[in-house]
Amino acid sequence: MLDRRRFVFAGLSVIILVLLFSCSFSPGNPAEDRIITLNVGGSSMARLLGVTEYDVMSLDIEVYDPDGELLWNTEWLADEGPQTYQLQVGKLGVHEIVVVHHGIYGDESVSAEESILFTIASMIITVIDITPGAIGVIHVAGGGTIVDECPIVGTWEGIVTMTWEEYDGDEVIDSGTFDVKLVMTFDPEGNAEMLSYEVIDGVPSTELLEDMSMRGTYECPVDGVLTGEWTHWYSADSGEWELMDESDQWEVEVEFSNGGDTLTFIMDFGDGPFSWVLNRI
Repeated sequence: MLDRRRFVFAGLSVIILVLLFSCSFSPGNPAEDRIITLNVGGSSMARLLGVTEYDVMSLDIEVYDPDGELLWNTEWLADEGPQTYQLQVGKLGVHEIVVVHHGIYGDESVSAEESILFTIASMIITVIDITPGAIGVIHVAGGGTIVDECPIVGTWEGIVTMTWEEYDGDEVIDSGTFDVKLVMTFDPEGNAEMLSYEVIDGVPSTELLEDMSMRGTYECPVDGVLTGEWTHWYSADSGEWELMDESDQWEVEVEFSNGGDTLTFIMDFGDGPFSWVLNRI
């Protein structure tokens, strides 16, 4: 009697197909291993940029989490001099920092607002430098990456070959291959989507493959490693996206080539590395 069926990506066994991209690792406590250090003032950047048009009196600073909820805020006063703040964050995805500069120009009060989207990395401190009066030059370093600079943002597609094996106990009694068209989208807000279509006679079908089409969040690659979390899967029965009983955190190595228009995922489920190649569309 057949007691189980396993699918294999490029010849590699994967017991649970829905754990696409998964590797064994402990995510730790996000509230403890993601830290932002925020430096205000104390930089020579203002002198280098020639910020002399108006005198900055204060800053209003707000940091928002991936859900758009206010994570932290403060008012910096020029009389306080340079300040350093630290805050912990506990969610994957893209954060936003909004800074409003308040100053005096001649006899008038003036204000200027700027904001950027950025990602953070686990176990690495993200350092953000703000220079009062210097608009458009918020500097993100350490483990952080400004989203506008994130090379994976966009839509990618390609056809990959997968194989399946059918088992009777530990004995392989049948196997085969099938092609799948993948369309993956990573938006600037940190949302990820993977749409999967079976390829029949060289032509992709129009129906999504159940359990292989997922939605979730991601962090911009750091040192060639892309991390994320699948939270929803596509149900062919209902035709709807459904919340997973348990989210799937994943980590995969990525490489860019062809001027950034070709994306290669490099994976290893224990039997050796294999890769998927997708192109930007």
